[in-house]
Amino acid sequence: MEWSGFELHPETPAGGISTADLLRHVNLNEMHARLAARAEEYGLTIRPAKRMPNTRAALHAAEYARDHSRFDELHTLLFKAHFEDLLDIEDAAVLRRLAEQATLDPDDMMAAVADDRYRARLDRVREEARTLGLTGVPLFLVKRPADPGFTKLIGARPIDDFRRLLGSATL
Repeated sequence: MEWSGFELHPETPAGGISTADLLRHVNLNEMHARLAARAEEYGLTIRPAKRMPNTRAALHAAEYARDHSRFDELHTLLFKAHFEDLLDIEDAAVLRRLAEQATLDPDDMMAAVADDRYRARLDRVREEARTLGLTGVPLFLVKRPADPGFTKLIGARPIDDFRRLLGSATL
């Protein structure tokens, strides 16, 4: 399995936006209850955030970590910081602290974030996601032996959906 960084809400301004404003057509209480239930199935914690940060810097940081063989470590830390600890993953001090925890050079990582060196890579992922019809995250593409294409699982799905699908899949 390979994670690709996808900016779900590129319209989010620097400094973030209130979740209520960003998702004004969504019942946030119902959404958070569904997400919390799904997260619990996987042993994760997702707490309701009042603000959605602009995630571009965090995605750049994750790509830097990928190039330094520390993607899994930083990705896990970013997930926990954002969803469990409700930290602002757009904040440079938070990103620096997470870089240190992932044993990355925080100065070098922040230079990579600042110089936008991963823009083309992230833009390619966004374009690929658009062509796949991505409407939510996470997106899992599963290849089954008799199927010439992929089966998509989009969003926070019950674990039984994966068990059923993966019973006949090749990874």
